[in-house]
Amino acid sequence: MLLLLFASAMLLAFVFGWNNGPVVVGGLVGSGALSYRRGALWTVIGLALGSALGWREMQHSLVDSLSLLHSPDAVALVFLLSFVLILVLTLGKLPVSLSVSAVGAFIGASLALGFGVHRLVAIEILSSWLAAPLIGGLLAFVLEKLLRAVYERMNVLRIDIINRALTQVSMLYVTFTLGANNVGMIFGTYAAVSSPDPLVLIALVAFCVVGVTAVGKTLAPTIGESFVGLSPSGVLASFISSSFVMLASTLAGIPMSVTMALVGSMVGVGMSTKLWIINRPLIAYTVGSWLAVALLSGVVAFLTLHLALG
Repeated sequence: MLLLLFASAMLLAFVFGWNNGPVVVGGLVGSGALSYRRGALWTVIGLALGSALGWREMQHSLVDSLSLLHSPDAVALVFLLSFVLILVLTLGKLPVSLSVSAVGAFIGASLALGFGVHRLVAIEILSSWLAAPLIGGLLAFVLEKLLRAVYERMNVLRIDIINRALTQVSMLYVTFTLGANNVGMIFGTYAAVSSPDPLVLIALVAFCVVGVTAVGKTLAPTIGESFVGLSPSGVLASFISSSFVMLASTLAGIPMSVTMALVGSMVGVGMSTKLWIINRPLIAYTVGSWLAVALLSGVVAFLTLHLALG
């Protein structure tokens, strides 16, 4: 059944790239900081580097931490269920978290197979998800004010040059942490029940890149234009604060959603200015969907395995 495990991991990496990769690019598209093509290029580079260099931090984020589940068949089911959920919501042009759907499905599969779940780890993950938007928003709020204070002392041309350069660097960093956390979680979970084959990691990154570059553009405007209208300095503040949240989560071995960090950061940027527009209903729907998707993933995984074994 390793072939099924491999195929499901590739599908999950593809739909992850389609849905979550453009979340970062969308901030640039919406603000006009970069063209989509260049933003996608930096996204691809960041994801590849992060996946290659940071996956070990996430190697046991699910297996041996959240649960002792070591079944390749069960992990393949977790990947497939996450793929289907992300695909459906992606077709609806809404960002959905790989980490949320995977954690929910993994918990459901573990309970169905009688392995149980480490409650403290589950509480730690849930608490981190709830804290991520708040931390990202607070950091972005402070950073936006600092950036505007610095920019007020510069001419327009210098501000534009510096901001574009810093935005690209910060985007590279946040996509690096995204690759380390999310792609690292896929590969780490795969390796925990099989073997850490470097060729599998290369294939995962390739499928993720195809998702970003081939079809990801359809989702890019969602975050950048629909959630909140951001200035170039606002995009920069959002990326810096989001990268901090993603990096801290990765070092702690906690699966984290980049949309959680970015949505909170963008709201924080908006609140730091006098004139700001936030799509509150869409944000509320997105935040609510995180917990709903986790619950749905867990229930579907539990029922699927329970019925199959019964």
